[in-house]
Amino acid sequence: MLRKLMIDNWTVQDVDQLANEGLSVESSSEIVIADDRATHHFSSLPKGVLQIDSLLNLLTNIVLYDRLIVDEDYMYTWDRSRPIFGALCNTSQIEAVPFATLGDALYRLRRSILDELTITPSLQSTSKQLQAEWKLTGKSSNPYMSALLGGSAGMLARSHLFEVPYFGHACRRSLIRNSDFAGINANSRQRTEFFINSSRTKMCQFQHGSTEGKSATFHLPPIAIEVIEESLTFDDLITTAVQLRTKYKKLRGWLNQYQEALDSDDIKKQFPYEQILTALSKDIEAKFGETELGSTGASISICWLKIPISKDQVNSVLNRIGIRATLSSLVVSKRGARALKQLIKMLDEEYSPLGRSVINGLTSRYAQNNNSFLGNQKSDMSNKI
Repeated sequence: MLRKLMIDNWTVQDVDQLANEGLSVESSSEIVIADDRATHHFSSLPKGVLQIDSLLNLLTNIVLYDRLIVDEDYMYTWDRSRPIFGALCNTSQIEAVPFATLGDALYRLRRSILDELTITPSLQSTSKQLQAEWKLTGKSSNPYMSALLGGSAGMLARSHLFEVPYFGHACRRSLIRNSDFAGINANSRQRTEFFINSSRTKMCQFQHGSTEGKSATFHLPPIAIEVIEESLTFDDLITTAVQLRTKYKKLRGWLNQYQEALDSDDIKKQFPYEQILTALSKDIEAKFGETELGSTGASISICWLKIPISKDQVNSVLNRIGIRATLSSLVVSKRGARALKQLIKMLDEEYSPLGRSVINGLTSRYAQNNNSFLGNQKSDMSNKI
């Protein structure tokens, strides 16, 4: 069975602009929800941080999924004829779906999900205003917020109707994470990625303590790091990611099986996959030691069920499961500081104030493991779905 992921054309558009126009000099912003959930505001950051976030996640998703689904109606926002997308389109890894044919079912579900996303009175007020404007004139006075609110609800509705997980643009991930939206299904990639990131972060803290500040916990997605380091130019990146799919074929297969176990809602079927992650966590602890911050690995659990594993069981499980070597190598891979500098050099911004600003923004972002940065509020986002 092919493992598919729904993504935004907005994400691919960011990569297209990065390839052809370079790092943006504009600023961007991230939505922030007040603790009392009464209001929202936006936190500023360089738009280049957002562009590279789109790139890193696209490269990772190319390797880990069999198909990337996008809305056919908005593929015009990026140019499929450009050389950078050749390998991706020629191998049919991008699958265009005519979502407009879903009709009323999509519209009704979208409205329901929009209510779950607008969690503050300020967002509710903005949403009602935008809906009234659209109904009256067919236009929006705030295209960015229309893309953020309505676009997020629309993509989540598409994801539900097609029963395919959705990985949104950074701005939409931030909104969804801070909302009351419960989600559709557990995602095997997200669970495994959480384990890998948690392990990498705490290993870095063990090695460097607090003496290096945010740089001590900085780490880029490990597969994206590998893609960057094996590429000579920016235009090589997507081709390299497509080629690395062969290396990670077994990991894709394992994630596919793990997803089937999660979809079954059967704890017994999920147990072996959770057990592998827990066993690997224990193995990493044995190699690198516990830090004063706690266990190196993530705490894996199924509902209320914790999984205790002895040392003998660790070795037995890890030796029998071929996926162990792949997961372990991802956990202990490079943090990505050199790869990030290499990427900025590919964009001819190695010594520029703009390049330095973007590096600082990404260091802070990935040190905090925060995937919620937004696009420029002043930009016209009406065509980014």
